[in-house]
Amino acid sequence: MSENAVETEEMEVPEINDELESLLIQVIEEAQGKMEQGEVFPPFTATVMGDKLFTETHGGTIDECFESARDAVLNVAGARMYAFCYDGYIDTDEGDKDAIIAEGGMAGDEQAVVVGMMYDADENGAVAGFSDEIVYIAESENFLADVAPAAQTEAEDESLEEGDAPQEA
Repeated sequence: MSENAVETEEMEVPEINDELESLLIQVIEEAQGKMEQGEVFPPFTATVMGDKLFTETHGGTIDECFESARDAVLNVAGARMYAFCYDGYIDTDEGDKDAIIAEGGMAGDEQAVVVGMMYDADENGAVAGFSDEIVYIAESENFLADVAPAAQTEAEDESLEEGDAPQEA
């Protein structure tokens, strides 16, 4: 069931922007909901431009999915942040653990962050239960590292300060 591996190493958890953290949680919860209903979710990106959220699914090999995700994020003019969510596994001290993984970054930040929610699967690959928490995994390449942060309007700043999630376009 797992499509991609993320290796972890001991490191300090970086400060994660509140908006990015919210987006990462949102995409993991969306994937979890589909899996709880017995559905398989394709890798997908959620890219924020202003207060709009653009989602796109990606198919193909692992490398093709990553290239497609990068292209999708970079093709959203004025993108401020993104999350790329996929089914993968985490290499832990106890062995490989299935996980919903979300990588996300902000425009202009050097690195993206990778977080995940582990789950158990039965012998047929069906989800048997999810972890109660989302864990930090590592840093990764930020698709938006070379993109200058877009200036937000005052209305967007106020909306985001009040905790409003970006609206899907």
